[in-house]
Amino acid sequence: MADPMFANQRPAHSLGLNINDVIEVIGGDLNGAGGSNLLYNGGEGGGGGAASGGAASDGDYSTMSTATTTVDPMMHLKEKAYVRIIEQPQPKALRFRYICEGRSAGSIPGVRSTTDNKTFPAIQVVGYTGLAAVVVSCVTVDPPYRPHPHNLVGKDCKKGVCTMIINNEAMQCVFGNLGIQCVKKKDVEEALRLREKIRVDPFTTGFNHRSQPQSIDLNSLRLCFQVFLEGPNKGKCTYPLKPVVSEPIYDKKATCDLLICKLSDCTSSVAGGKEVILLCDKVTKEDIQVRFY
Repeated sequence: MADPMFANQRPAHSLGLNINDVIEVIGGDLNGAGGSNLLYNGGEGGGGGAASGGAASDGDYSTMSTATTTVDPMMHLKEKAYVRIIEQPQPKALRFRYICEGRSAGSIPGVRSTTDNKTFPAIQVVGYTGLAAVVVSCVTVDPPYRPHPHNLVGKDCKKGVCTMIINNEAMQCVFGNLGIQCVKKKDVEEALRLREKIRVDPFTTGFNHRSQPQSIDLNSLRLCFQVFLEGPNKGKCTYPLKPVVSEPIYDKKATCDLLICKLSDCTSSVAGGKEVILLCDKVTKEDIQVRFY
């Protein structure tokens, strides 16, 4: 059975993306960049920043293409390399915040995060060691995983996407400073126009859905991780791996646990005839059951 993370994906080499526009945050001289030293270790080190490699100066990135002018001796490894998520985000731990709220959007915790041992979403490139760049963006929960209008915000984020360098022995990258900034329904079209402008469309689904904002669930999304390996030209990350998506993340405010506000009585005779009133907060009538014991 096919892994659902790779469902409905096109071959990596058919992704006509321009890494120029996407990774401008990281900068150009990747040879001199330290990369991300922050390895996934189950949360040791607490709530440290996501990228210890920092941002370098702006530079030149070439457009990704299937044509290369230089023979790549690492091609046999790159063709077998893939991305796996080693720490999923917690599904209901974060509230999506509007920009007008004027406060931090917080950091998405890892699914195994606790008060004493904080973890964060993390990925690993398998089958390859060397320079790589990763782009993280929001996509819709349901396939074909269209670009989602909500923005990622944090230290390594710009224009709604996060960009980081991976250049460590374990080829791991932890996203410890990643928040979700939501947009209002009336701003959906504008947000998706910006995403189209910087050409962040991991599954090349297009942006026609921007004209139908009512079709987009603004209370849920997935994180999409796109990794680009260093190409035959040193310092230029132009070889794309297949993107992977996280488990769904839901707005904590919109998906509160079901809470019983008032209960008239806890017991009743098996003979019946007694009226029991149970009041709950934020009940979704299409998704509720009442059990009697």
